[in-house]
Amino acid sequence: MSVHITKNKKGLYDVRVFSTHKDEFGKRKSKFKANVKNLTTAKLLADEFQDKLDSFINDDLTFSELHQLYEKSRSGKMSITTTQNNKYLTVPILDYFGAVKIDKINNRLVQQYIDLRQKTKAKNKDEHLKKSTIKREYSYIRAVLNWAVANDFLQHNRVIRVEFNEDDEDFEPTLLNANMVSNVLTKLKQYYYNLYIPVLLCSMTGLRRGEALGLKWENIDFEKNTITINKSVVQVKGKVFEKNSLKTKSSKRVLFIPRMLKTELLEHKKMNAELQSDFVCANIFMGEILKPSNLTHKFHDFMKSEFGIEIRLHDLRHSLNQMMFECGIDTTTRAQVLGHSNTKTTDTIYTHNSLPLIADALCCVDSIVNKKL
Repeated sequence: MSVHITKNKKGLYDVRVFSTHKDEFGKRKSKFKANVKNLTTAKLLADEFQDKLDSFINDDLTFSELHQLYEKSRSGKMSITTTQNNKYLTVPILDYFGAVKIDKINNRLVQQYIDLRQKTKAKNKDEHLKKSTIKREYSYIRAVLNWAVANDFLQHNRVIRVEFNEDDEDFEPTLLNANMVSNVLTKLKQYYYNLYIPVLLCSMTGLRRGEALGLKWENIDFEKNTITINKSVVQVKGKVFEKNSLKTKSSKRVLFIPRMLKTELLEHKKMNAELQSDFVCANIFMGEILKPSNLTHKFHDFMKSEFGIEIRLHDLRHSLNQMMFECGIDTTTRAQVLGHSNTKTTDTIYTHNSLPLIADALCCVDSIVNKKL
């Protein structure tokens, strides 16, 4: 849908709206109104024209045209990061399906697309696209077609199920034990203090990157020993934005401040009082909020150069969960600490095989059997 609102020589507004859909003669339907008194009325009229033009659309619509309508319907309902990610996600989808009539999109055609994507090499990498990437593309295609059915653009969604190749290797995070976490924090505090506080928060409380960087001093109650997680920050096109919403409803949580963390945060607050920054993880030199991408890359480079370890910042959440698991902390509590909406995520994705616990279990059996010998 194309909307044009222009001011004419009389100082009034002309409104013209073109449909995204072409008729049987290859022309786009349009509606026009001249000399509208004010801009607000002109915008309302444009919306009315769009609704009327949409009513002429049927299942002869192309996927590209349907995609525009779908995105318009979701405008203002998506987070800034989702909007930005979708721009990249939909590029290969529109390249393949853009000119295809939506009533021609079926399981066979989408399976061909999936097969093609599974043979595609990742950009700037000598490896194929990850299964998770292709699954996101498939989910998006299904979502658009389901929306078309719900809004009477399509009678039914013919894409039901496709098959994916298994990844060559399942992803495994790099886990740090308590001793290694202590060594990392000690070195960061001595030589890389700008990284120290965010890494301390991520490793000792399991905060996500955006949650740690979005944490403000007003969210910390040193008398009650609590941290309230209710905001985060995101980075889009190099700019940092503060979000008033979190990943899920369960992400909004209140955490207890352990003794060591409280001591370090109080010391950090005193040291950086002159910066007068609202953010706990502000840059110690300028007081500006740290960029999420910079934190990720600098932590990765630090761990590789100082400890020879390939690890993501997000792996600190996995490491904390694993340490809590080995301490005997139940799944529900661990899920509350990490802000998971489903305990299944905590158990199946974040909990990994524990050699100490396996050793204890086998040694226990060994001791029982030996008593019988």
